[in-house]
Amino acid sequence: MRTLVFALSLAALITPAVAIETTSNWGAKCEALAAMPLEPNLTNIGINWDELAASAAIDACTAARSEDPSSVIVAFRLGRSLLSANRTSEALEHLLFASEAGYAPAATSYGMTYLFGDGVETNHQLALKWLTRAANLGDAVGQYNLAAMLQLGKGVAPDLDRAIKLYNQSAQQGFAPAQDNLGYMYMAGFGVRQDYNSAASWFSQSAEQGHIPAQIHLAELHLNGLGVDQDYSRANELFKLASDQGNVQGQLGLANSYRFGRGVQTDNEKALYWFQLAADQNNSTAQNAMGEFYELGIGTNANLEVAAAWYAKAAEQNNPYAQYNLARLVEIGTGVEQNSNRAYDLFLASAGQDVPEANYAIADMYWRGVGAPQNNLKARAWFKRAADRGNLDAVYMLGVTYAQATGSRQDFTTARHYYEIAADYGHSGAQQALLDLESSDFFTENGPLVIKELSMSR
Repeated sequence: MRTLVFALSLAALITPAVAIETTSNWGAKCEALAAMPLEPNLTNIGINWDELAASAAIDACTAARSEDPSSVIVAFRLGRSLLSANRTSEALEHLLFASEAGYAPAATSYGMTYLFGDGVETNHQLALKWLTRAANLGDAVGQYNLAAMLQLGKGVAPDLDRAIKLYNQSAQQGFAPAQDNLGYMYMAGFGVRQDYNSAASWFSQSAEQGHIPAQIHLAELHLNGLGVDQDYSRANELFKLASDQGNVQGQLGLANSYRFGRGVQTDNEKALYWFQLAADQNNSTAQNAMGEFYELGIGTNANLEVAAAWYAKAAEQNNPYAQYNLARLVEIGTGVEQNSNRAYDLFLASAGQDVPEANYAIADMYWRGVGAPQNNLKARAWFKRAADRGNLDAVYMLGVTYAQATGSRQDFTTARHYYEIAADYGHSGAQQALLDLESSDFFTENGPLVIKELSMSR
């Protein structure tokens, strides 16, 4: 977050109550090496935070500060240079001097240092004090960070209405992160009336400045035709812009476009390429997709060992779908060593994150007594969890557990109830079970006919 704010620029700031200073030769060098982009009174475009050459900037700004100790602008730039070199205590002296003189960018930097605890102990009260002063002076970055504190309740009681006003003030000055945040609030209806048109407008303004999150958000609106025309090609253009900057969400967007033919011809090899880039950045969604591609031979030759390895990487990050997919392979020993107990643990972790199929798998293990002790009541409870989460096989198996119960626990009325639900949704096993219940052959001299297919495939 700190890098983001320092790297981006201020636009159309209200001029602070400091005099415009005539720069010396060292002052000009300090400006060239350390000025923040679009800082008031600039004669150049400024230097982004991640491009700041700290050593040279410190030398130039130190010399300029010696020539003109009263210059608040030079003091700010020297403080900024020192911050980039992690010389925080020295930086704060210069930033405080400029902040107390009313130079808004310095007040923002001083406040943010305490907000994020960069080289100092986090102090939300100091952050609040100086970011409030910067915001009141019209600093867009100060307004943005103060809004975030108010939104999240950092060192102050949450005040969403005031936060939105500050985001709007910052956004009106062209600060891209504020425009993106405001757009997201309109998109989600968070603190404002949901308005996709306003969301699209703010995302567009932010995206035009190269702000990656806004590019992704605008692409999502184009995918779904919300506030803008549905336009897969435009969405892919935006995903590509973000991807070219190494953004994982952009890479995932392009991968899915090639996988499902959204605005481009379906191309599984290109989909695999973009998933690979995202997976190499340790994105668990992409890693799970890589596992699926290698398991099924999509865009590449099938390789179950490679598939299992990708699933394992994603499962280590607690991705519930990868946990389920890896458990499937571990349970039967495909591409990985067979281990029923490990499969149970993986299914359980996935089920804990509400993957319906994982709940079904746990139920099936209890029903069959594989990987878990055979226990029909626990099986029924897990089938119920899976059914409640929309798994149709689990609805059918709930009927089976009541039909196949022994003694007084056998309940054909309840079994019929679940069979009818599953049958209404086209489940062939449930439809056959209902026919069996109606058949006189269902009962034999030894009791009810046993339904042979007790374990559905998963």
